[in-house]
Amino acid sequence: MKKNKITLFGSTDLTLHIFNYLLKKGYNLNGVVTIKEKISISYSKKKLKNVRFTNLSSIADKHNIPTFFYKNNTNNLNSFLNTSKTEVILAAGWFHNIPPKILNNIRICLGIHSSLLPQLKGHAPLNWAIINELKKTGVSLFEISKNIDAGKIYARKEFIIKKTDYISDLIEKCKVATLDLLDKNLKQILEGNKKTSSGKKKESYGLNRIPDDSIIDWNFKAHKIYNLIRASSRPYSGAFTFLNKKQVIIFKSKIAYKPLVFGKPGQIFVLQKKIYVKCNDFLLEILDAENIGGKQLIEELLKCNHERFK
Repeated sequence: MKKNKITLFGSTDLTLHIFNYLLKKGYNLNGVVTIKEKISISYSKKKLKNVRFTNLSSIADKHNIPTFFYKNNTNNLNSFLNTSKTEVILAAGWFHNIPPKILNNIRICLGIHSSLLPQLKGHAPLNWAIINELKKTGVSLFEISKNIDAGKIYARKEFIIKKTDYISDLIEKCKVATLDLLDKNLKQILEGNKKTSSGKKKESYGLNRIPDDSIIDWNFKAHKIYNLIRASSRPYSGAFTFLNKKQVIIFKSKIAYKPLVFGKPGQIFVLQKKIYVKCNDFLLEILDAENIGGKQLIEELLKCNHERFK
């Protein structure tokens, strides 16, 4: 395995998980390509914060592994890969297309994507999986091509999405599934003994999500709002609503089918020290809420009986 010089592309907790795995298993990890915590990306006029950011540069330095910070500087990246004599690219937690000039010069280019490709290509696959009530999703190990998440697939590992799973639960399941995929397939791929497939599942795409996509509409049914809260919760910025023009961020909730309450969607109902909100059909119990400064609001909301979120 030492002859296959691997450069790891990425900037998230998943990338770090793979970094540690490669070192532990004795792979020849000889470079890291990463980005800053705030990134410039095509669909946003301003820089966006990578909420799952991990400072791989400082960690790589401790292992004397060189790091390159990518800023759409393809020529410099190409020089870095040539200098390090990279033979294999492994990308996970990576937000940019890898230029064809790079792909054409590297023997093997692999990607890790948090869905069962070709389902949910593109952005926020785990978040969309919860929002759309998928019963299962997973991780795919695939060949990177010029089109996004469109290369041939080496292997997939699926896992169940429980109705009580939050986005943080799926992130952890992805880490476990990713290492399982690498354990069972990476050595074979590097040795040229692993075939690919195009995937038989129905193709779909996830578009990018921004914080405003997590505004709660209390006219929706309770299970739809519950799914939005689960998909937007920590480490993301949370689903939110407004009370007296002040933002209330909800990180955890559960559907309450009883008691039967008549009222307007968004109306708060406090009963036996529990905070409920009327939805289009049932109630949603609020279990964890903060203001924009991070202060817990449960005690304050207990005093807001009959007031209305908007």
